[in-house]
Amino acid sequence: MNQEDLKEAQRATRIEPLAIQEEYIGLPGHLAYWNNRYAAALEAALRAEHERKMAESRVLLELRAAAKVEGTKPTVDEIEARVALSQDVRSALLDEIAAQAEKARVQGVVEAIRAKREMLVSLGAHLREEMRGDPSIRSEELRKTRENRVG
Repeated sequence: MNQEDLKEAQRATRIEPLAIQEEYIGLPGHLAYWNNRYAAALEAALRAEHERKMAESRVLLELRAAAKVEGTKPTVDEIEARVALSQDVRSALLDEIAAQAEKARVQGVVEAIRAKREMLVSLGAHLREEMRGDPSIRSEELRKTRENRVG
C-alpha cells in the first residue's frame, strides 16, 4: 500500500463528528472500493501461491532429471533442501509473502470500515435519543406530527 492508498484508507475510516450524515452517505462507496481492493489483493496472493508451487515443481523435476542423468539417488531431504534454496523458488516465495502482506493490509482497512459502520449506527441511535430529550427538537417533532395528522 503506497502513501496515497494509506491516506485514502485514513479518509475512509475516519469519522467526522460534525458531518455524520455525510459519513453515512460516503460509507457504502468506501466499503465497496475497499472490498474490491481486497478481492484484487486476495487474487494476487492466490496467484503468487500458485506461482511458488509451480516454481517448486519445476525445480523438483529438474533436480530429479539431473539426478537420473548423473545416476545418483539423492535423499528426499537433499532434494527438498535444493528446492528450497533454488533462486526461482526463493523469488516466488518472496512474491507470495509480499502479496499475503498486501492482502492483510487491505483486509484491515475493510474491517476498520465495517467497524466504522457499526459506530455510525450506534452514534446515530445515540443522537436520535438525545434529540428526543431536547425540548426544542421535541416540540418541532410534535408540530410535524400534528401537521401530518391534520394534512
